[in-house]
Amino acid sequence: MRFGRPRSPAAHQALLNAAFEIFAEGGPGALNVHAICERAGSSRATFYRRWATVWECFAESIDAKITSPKVLEDTGDVFEALNETVFNLYDTLRNPINRASFGMLLVEVGEPTEQARGFRDGIVALRSKFRDWIEKAATEGRVRLHVSPDALLNVVNGLALNAALLERPLTGEDVRATLRRLIEAA
Repeated sequence: MRFGRPRSPAAHQALLNAAFEIFAEGGPGALNVHAICERAGSSRATFYRRWATVWECFAESIDAKITSPKVLEDTGDVFEALNETVFNLYDTLRNPINRASFGMLLVEVGEPTEQARGFRDGIVALRSKFRDWIEKAATEGRVRLHVSPDALLNVVNGLALNAALLERPLTGEDVRATLRRLIEAA
């Protein structure tokens, strides 16, 4: 038999929303139990009945907001597909929740959440698909690579990651100029 009031789904969601909003507005340094409870209109007891730490609450708050990069179709134009991939990954990582999830995956403290694993698996699947496209195009003689397919994908990922994580604009000119150094139409 449980004593006390039953857990309120509304209070739970209010705490999750508060943690997410505080992080989005002030970054990780702004997250603390007092701020989350104040914004949610809940007590510390309500918070601690659900989570032991702020980071457990925050991790749960971002799980539902993670989006994976969209998987693109092979149009036959590897150069254009790579260009679109850079912007696809860039747009995905500009979402603060995806950026936080990506950072959590990088440090991998403990077991990643199901949503974080889904995000990672989406990136891995997209990378694998593009490696196959690039290798096929090179084998068929449609493109000439100046680096290995994996190195090319590392540069493509690096362009998007660098711009998104440093919160700077990424231009089509920058991407095309970089790709021209690494790949050319045959």
